[in-house]
Amino acid sequence: METLQKPLPTDPGRDVRRAWWSLALYVPSFVLAFVVGEGLMSAFGYESGEDVPVWVYAAAGMPACLVFALPLLVTVPLSRHAARAGRRDAWMPVWIGSFVAGIFLLQNLASLALTLLVD
Repeated sequence: METLQKPLPTDPGRDVRRAWWSLALYVPSFVLAFVVGEGLMSAFGYESGEDVPVWVYAAAGMPACLVFALPLLVTVPLSRHAARAGRRDAWMPVWIGSFVAGIFLLQNLASLALTLLVD
């Protein structure tokens, strides 16, 4: 038996606006990423100013980067829905959110590289 589902009428402009507003989630995700990174570092027995082995830095830094990128889980579906409805500007919030998350990742990798060069 086949059932037909009638799609709910939605406004693609609303989805684009929500996608833009979802980028504001980077503020709490930054705080949460900091808590996760510092929490994992202290769980391994290291403090912020100490010499930290690379594996500890990676084990604390990568989950923090993933937590920081969580707002994309909201932005991407909203943008996809608006793009399917014909909005050509729908992917711009995803590009900007990805750029912000990439800068955060590059900043953490640069910090690791500087730590390795100084030691």
